[in-house]
Amino acid sequence: MKSLVVRLVQQVTWLCQARLALVDDRKKALPARRNRIRGPFLAATVFAGTFLLISSSQILGQLPFPLLNQPRRLGRLDSMEQAKRDAEDAYRRGEYTKAVELANSVLQVDPTDHVALYLRASARVELGRTQNDAQLLRDGIADAREAIRLTQARTASYYLPYIYGMVSLAAVEKHRPHAEVALQVADQVLQNPQLTKEERANLLYQRAGVYGYLQRLKDAVRDYEEAIRLQPSHLGAYLALAEAHASAGEMGKAEQAFDRAARAFPNSPLVFNNRGMFRQRRGEPEKAIADFSRAIELDPNFAVAYINRGFSLLESGKYEAAENDLTAAIRIDPQQPTAYSLRGTARLCQAKLKEAISDYEKVLGLDPNSAVAQADLGFARFFSGDYQAAVTAFDRALERDPSAVYLITWRYWAAVRAGREQEAKAWLQQHREQVKKSSEWVDHLVAFLTGEIDQERLLKMAEAAEPGIRPARACEAHYFIGQRHQHAGRSEQAAEHYRQALKTEQRHLSAYRGAKLALGASGNSTQ
Repeated sequence: MKSLVVRLVQQVTWLCQARLALVDDRKKALPARRNRIRGPFLAATVFAGTFLLISSSQILGQLPFPLLNQPRRLGRLDSMEQAKRDAEDAYRRGEYTKAVELANSVLQVDPTDHVALYLRASARVELGRTQNDAQLLRDGIADAREAIRLTQARTASYYLPYIYGMVSLAAVEKHRPHAEVALQVADQVLQNPQLTKEERANLLYQRAGVYGYLQRLKDAVRDYEEAIRLQPSHLGAYLALAEAHASAGEMGKAEQAFDRAARAFPNSPLVFNNRGMFRQRRGEPEKAIADFSRAIELDPNFAVAYINRGFSLLESGKYEAAENDLTAAIRIDPQQPTAYSLRGTARLCQAKLKEAISDYEKVLGLDPNSAVAQADLGFARFFSGDYQAAVTAFDRALERDPSAVYLITWRYWAAVRAGREQEAKAWLQQHREQVKKSSEWVDHLVAFLTGEIDQERLLKMAEAAEPGIRPARACEAHYFIGQRHQHAGRSEQAAEHYRQALKTEQRHLSAYRGAKLALGASGNSTQ
């Protein structure tokens, strides 16, 4: 990832993982919503589509390197000190691989250089968290442990990558005892009465992250508040405090905490980006867009804020404006798959199907194993009328993510539209049991498309759903009813059901987009 983005987009705290777990649970409970607009996944984690960012200097504390502030020397030793300074600079820019390489160059000469070990530990932990790589995390933890051993913990900062690495490992391996060990170590180090205010604030920040992973949110809030009291410039603590309140369901307190951060750091694009994300989650898109705009004003090269604003505009149905923002993000970071993915959706919603397909193919070029990108490509192919290509894309998506059972409906119907009905039924028979075990609603859709139930029965089933998911199910029901009418040559009946699908306002659903495209710009035609 290019440094233009990652200089601010660094690894996020436990808060993201906690919220993502809730989002994943909702997706399992609401299968009708699974084919929604996919939010950005970058070095940061996301909440409902938008990036939550906390600067890297706050993740591992303020990253003090007092041992680097020594008089310059001549010769080989001088070059080693310079390599460590360069490694520190690379870390601060988010160039973690480079930081590891520079630290390695020092450790090859002196394997006991504890500063180089600390630098490599910090960078490896960041890489491991970003890449979801347990071995990298373990390597970083081992480096931190060795740095602590070599110095007998004379520098409290050396515990920061260790604690953060352990709670990150707990998240990656889903093994709670790792976090419990991290908590014990943090408790022990914090008992040292000789810690400076800065050291104590950074350790409290890390312990709060452990508390968060363990779902001890009140304890996390307490530590974040104390970190702020000790070090009022601790930006990460301000932002993490707000998200801790949000994770606890204390939305009023979360809003107050974000506003407090904005007052304390009025020129921080990070603060406005994160508050915008919070407002987007609360269903306040206009306020969110205003915050993202402020972040961009403060840093015109803040690609993540462009992506977040683009997502908010996309969710608000402002597709052209969303496309413009996502294009701006791509200009800043041309290797960012998330921006291409969202721009593809914005273009698809404007009936720019060729351009959307091109964007989704670009995503697959950057991330070949992405099931989401394959599914997006399948939808775009389907809506463009290239049903056989849609079948291929859906097959690949299901290979990568067999749990995406909602795609079975689309894959089956794409094969029918491609003129391969008998083959489609044989394929469906192999997957029907998987559908029945995973999603009752998808099974109903499949039953309707195969003629096992009629449209009145399908609509009654949609109406019987819980209020929160009823509009989504109605949208999908009307869309596939429209598809069957259209396939049978009944254009007027198809158009009426497409219009009913649009009345649900479920813009995040592929069925909604399909209905909009089928009706066309005039609102009267079918594809």
